[in-house]
Amino acid sequence: MIRNPCAYTLKRQDILVVSAAVGEIGSMLECSASQLDKMLQTNVVGAHRVVAHFINALKQGKEKKLVIMSSSAGSLEQNLGSPVVIGAYAVTKAAANMLTVQYHNELLKESSGFKVIAIHPG
Repeated sequence: MIRNPCAYTLKRQDILVVSAAVGEIGSMLECSASQLDKMLQTNVVGAHRVVAHFINALKQGKEKKLVIMSSSAGSLEQNLGSPVVIGAYAVTKAAANMLTVQYHNELLKESSGFKVIAIHPG
């Protein structure tokens, strides 16, 4: 794991916004495993790494807000039957949405006052 000196020296963080993504237009059936892995590493695992680095400082913050940049591409309902072909990107954004739900559930149990929010720019 890459060590982030900023994350280890930061004592308190009120709000953390996680926003990064890569994607390609194309169908899942034509997407290679390495293409999917590249997108998962950035869009899901990368987001998790950022949260893991900063969670202790966020727990000490006053506002305790964790904001994950999402996308309507990750919505099961909105993509069912969609003519837009963004297969692997949509898969990773759906996974990022579930990552956000899991953070919400776990932080709610662990500590009161946390707000975990998924937002999308569209």
